Amino acid sequence: MPYFQKSFFVKTSFFCLLLFLCNGCIDPVSPEFEFKEGLIFVEGFVSTSQGASFVAITESALEFGVYVTNFMEGASVAFINSTSGEVVPLMEQGESYVPPANFIASIGDTWEVEIILPNGTQYRSEPETIDAPVAIKGIEARYNPELLFREASGKYTPGHQVLVSFDDPSNRENYYY
Repeated sequence: MPYFQKSFFVKTSFFCLLLFLCNGCIDPVSPEFEFKEGLIFVEGFVSTSQGASFVAITESALEFGVYVTNFMEGASVAFINSTSGEVVPLMEQGESYVPPANFIASIGDTWEVEIILPNGTQYRSEPETIDAPVAIKGIEARYNPELLFREASGKYTPGHQVLVSFDDPSNRENYYY
């Protein structure tokens, strides 16, 4: 066998052996999460649509051996317009804080959220400017007989997928809700 063929054969064999060894069996590892009590979670949304703005404040807790998040009552919450200085107080309603029913934000406004918890701890968000909405290019609904697998029943649940297409500007960071 010529040297070139022998060298090629050795290199190819070594490479295949290396792939075989690297592709061996592995034991699955379950992820371990470090849950902590007392973490504060804030979810908020300032909208250009009437009745869509809200802030939800929850705190992580351990109840009967299960980690949960509980709504935090009694906080003082406000939207602050960074441009005009307008302060819009939010009222507790259900498990969220909402502005007055007639509140509507405008495109181009910059808003912040200010929160004072019942224990006096204060939080203030970074300012966010409301961008103009992006036009919807297309909407499609598809029926899927196996949309979601439910472990409790061991079966797939049928449902509809709704797909929305749009061409958003690539030079801007857009966050859709």
